[in-house]
Amino acid sequence: MAQYSTGTVATTAASAIVTGTGTSWNTEAAVGDIFIASGDVVVYFVQSVDSDTQITLTGNHDTTQSGVTYTLTRDFSTYHNIPLLNSGDIDLGLILNRIVTVIDLALETVDGGTY
Repeated sequence: MAQYSTGTVATTAASAIVTGTGTSWNTEAAVGDIFIASGDVVVYFVQSVDSDTQITLTGNHDTTQSGVTYTLTRDFSTYHNIPLLNSGDIDLGLILNRIVTVIDLALETVDGGTY
């Protein structure tokens, strides 16, 4: 499954609620998906899908913006929830950072960090 990016979003600084326009999040988004709005330098995660046009993130967004593009990364590995990359995905730098963080945490858990 590829990333989902239909429509645009509005975010508000210090709020975890994201409002979509032209989105279909009830069928296209899920808890745990990675959310990145245009210009973001932080990876956010979906805490709940509230409606076709509203999701709630696990943490508050850093900026207020409206009418911006976004991506939801929806593919993850089975055992460690590592984001899987697909042809055509965007925001690869942020997604790769998340992949490295998950792997690093898994290695720390397995052998106490002595790898």
